[in-house]
Amino acid sequence: CYGVFLGFNELEPLKSLQPKFNSIDNFKIVFNDPRFYTILSDTTFFVLGSVVASFLLGLATALLLNEKVKGRSVFRSIMLIPWVTPVVVTGIIWRFLLDPNIGVVNFELSRLGVIKEYVAWLIKPLAWYTIVGINCWRLFPFCYLALLAGLSSIREDLYEAAKMDGAGTLDRFRYVTLPGIRGTARVVFILNLIWQWDNFSLIWNLTYGGPGYDTTVLPIYIYMMAFQFYHFGPAAAMGIIAFLIILSLTIFYMKRISVD
Repeated sequence: CYGVFLGFNELEPLKSLQPKFNSIDNFKIVFNDPRFYTILSDTTFFVLGSVVASFLLGLATALLLNEKVKGRSVFRSIMLIPWVTPVVVTGIIWRFLLDPNIGVVNFELSRLGVIKEYVAWLIKPLAWYTIVGINCWRLFPFCYLALLAGLSSIREDLYEAAKMDGAGTLDRFRYVTLPGIRGTARVVFILNLIWQWDNFSLIWNLTYGGPGYDTTVLPIYIYMMAFQFYHFGPAAAMGIIAFLIILSLTIFYMKRISVD
């Protein structure tokens, strides 16, 4: 409630500690800020890239570990490690692994002859692809676990009937597997969209949103605007915008759940 209140008031502690009503001026500042649109675009790329990549990797892993292979229970447990690792720890570890000077990744790739010079993984043009890849690595176990549960609920006799009707592997996947996990897949996809839209910790611990604003997403920009530049009004306005986006996704999610 106080965040909404600040969204329609001017509060800059370096000038005054008394909020001053300014109607929708904070929103005008936000919408007239070119950097806001760039960061909103980068946030969208980060969210969609992470969600789609982690979903596809999770689906592939679930399909693989749903088969009766040796050591399946062990691999099912190992796959959960990225998901249960705290986000802060994940960000710090990957930051050191990808360090352009002392990182293990560059050292090993150079030793194997894959690269000739050390690569700055967390600086453009590779920064966003690297960050999305790391976030995908962190997210896919959740997707895999949920989709594996969905796959386990599909009756074996459906596959046997499809096989007797002459359906090949792709046909069984299309007409038996996908309809069987459709509800689960929808929930996983929408939940990840909601969760990733306000993802702060991973990118902050990887790059602090830099260099400059190159890897800044909306939650980090809100934090910078409020607690580094002390423009609490515009920061609150952006918070309201972010809240409305998440709220719309949540309403959509709840409607889909009620339909299912």
